[in-house]
Amino acid sequence: MNKIVTSIVVIVLIIIGAFFFFGGNGKTTETETPSSSQPVAIVIDEGQTVIIQGHQLLQDDLEIEVGTTIIWRNKDSFIGLPYDKHTITSGSIDLTGAKGVKGVVPNSGSGVSDGIFQKGLELDEVFDYTFTEPGIYTFYIAEHPGVSGEGRIVVREKDQTDNAGVVTMIAKSFSFTPDIIQARAGEQVSIDITATGQHTFTVDELEVDVVLPHGETTRVEFIPDKPGTYEFYCRIPGHRQAGQVGTLTIE
Repeated sequence: MNKIVTSIVVIVLIIIGAFFFFGGNGKTTETETPSSSQPVAIVIDEGQTVIIQGHQLLQDDLEIEVGTTIIWRNKDSFIGLPYDKHTITSGSIDLTGAKGVKGVVPNSGSGVSDGIFQKGLELDEVFDYTFTEPGIYTFYIAEHPGVSGEGRIVVREKDQTDNAGVVTMIAKSFSFTPDIIQARAGEQVSIDITATGQHTFTVDELEVDVVLPHGETTRVEFIPDKPGTYEFYCRIPGHRQAGQVGTLTIE
């Protein structure tokens, strides 16, 4: 009789153990199966993407046409940090921390938002913004403006480079791009110059001196009357000396 009871107990224990063993494995399988709420991979053009990694902006100087969408993607986690996201903010930074909103990270300066866009990104989150107006846009990470630095996006009119005879140029500290221009005597020279910071386009011998306001694209036009090689430069104090010059060759 005792042997029968013992056998029944052993069988019951085996059944209970099998239930928990196989039931537990089933639960584990369900947990490891990706749910529909998990992030879906997004295929994006790296040329139009700003990656945030190592708390830095890996792409901080972009040139695009009107209508282009820029995507910001955060690849940083925030475990153990005093903040839980990177907030992409349009505007400029103040390294002294005197203006705007100070970063969460001590001594990382502050940011002065211009109100165009702002979005907090956790790990692997993305934010996109379509630029519909030409100009120069700057941005930073609000949690530590001075650490990430200030990014810049130059937005041009569509098909600007296809305008017959028009040279497209960028003026920034301390350079012109391109810095070599060729033209013919007696024909009009047309240059669309987008400026970051205050600059001028100056050619002394041809009496050309045009102010280039920050963040704007300015059309410079003149007709050289004789062949020669001329230097164009920015006459803002210190800019020419720092190398903001170029060569204009008239045939």
